[in-house]
This record gives sequence, structure tokens and C-alpha cells, in this order.
Amino acid sequence: MIRDKTLILSQNSTEWYTPARYIEAVRQVLGDIALDPASTEEANITVNATIFYDTATDGLTKTWKAATVFLNPPYCKIGSTSNQERWTQKLLSEYAVGHIGQAILLVNAATETLWFQQLYDFPICFVKGRIQFRSGSTNTKKNGGTTGSAFVYLGNNPELFMQVFSQFGRIVSSYSVQSNHITP
Repeated sequence: MIRDKTLILSQNSTEWYTPARYIEAVRQVLGDIALDPASTEEANITVNATIFYDTATDGLTKTWKAATVFLNPPYCKIGSTSNQERWTQKLLSEYAVGHIGQAILLVNAATETLWFQQLYDFPICFVKGRIQFRSGSTNTKKNGGTTGSAFVYLGNNPELFMQVFSQFGRIVSSYSVQSNHITP
């Protein structure tokens, strides 16, 4: 059976390390990064989170009590569920109960998925072009992601997020439309 080349590229590794220029922007918005719940020792060289969880400590099983969180979840799937969905759900849950002051999430711009559609309640930066993630070694680059990426901001300073992240792409922020019936 011949597999689609795009699928093979997207399933090579769960480790896609965020380039430094994006982490610098994250710090401009959040200040120090208190927690990176889905990381590695190597990735944390760039992220420099005060606390990070790796596969051995399994961030999905922890309570995320932190003033600031940066999350670039692992890619691929476990069974039929996307890792991005699992980690996004965990982030939204921890934020909803007040364990997190503010966070920036980096995920595929999977706008067709239900898990991504929940993010429309927050400001989103749709990155122009493809992020060149690193993998395996600090000197190794992927050939580029197979899909677009989005940064999502959870917190009380969306204006700063929009100002800083607009350098990377288009920012969208939803609004509620009041149901006012207009009569002619």
C-alpha cells in the first residue's frame, strides 16, 4: 500500500519545536513562561519555561496551575483522536477553572475540526506561510509543516497579543451578534 507523501511527513514525529522568533513574541505578550506542559528538555532550551513536562511526566495528567502557559502540543494521533485535540481540551479546561492566568497555544489551523472551532472564542493569529519547525536537533529543520498554523491567546490582554502577533499573520477575534430584530 502506498501512503500519501503528505501523510508520511505529518506523521514522522510528534516533536515539532517552536522557532525562537515565535517564542520571543510569546514572551513579549506573557512575560516569563511559567509552564510548558508538553515539552522536552531540548525544546525548553528555547522556550525557557520555569516548569516543563515531558513525556515521562505526562502533562495531561497534571493540574496546570500557572500564571502563564505556552503550549505547542505534540502532533500525530493516538488512536483516532488528535493529540492537538487532547491538549487543546486540557488547556481550555484548566483555563476555564482559573488555574491559568494567560496562555498562548500553537496548533494546526484545523478550522474544520470541532476542537479548533472552540478556539474562536479567543483571538487567533493565522500565520502567513508555513512555520519551519525544528525537530530532533537544534540544527535540524523540518521541510515545513504540511498545514498552516495558528497562535491562540487566552487571557485579559488581547490587545497586546494582537499588536505583537500581527507581524506573523492575520488576527481574528470573534464577537457576539446581539439578536435584534429589525423591522422595516
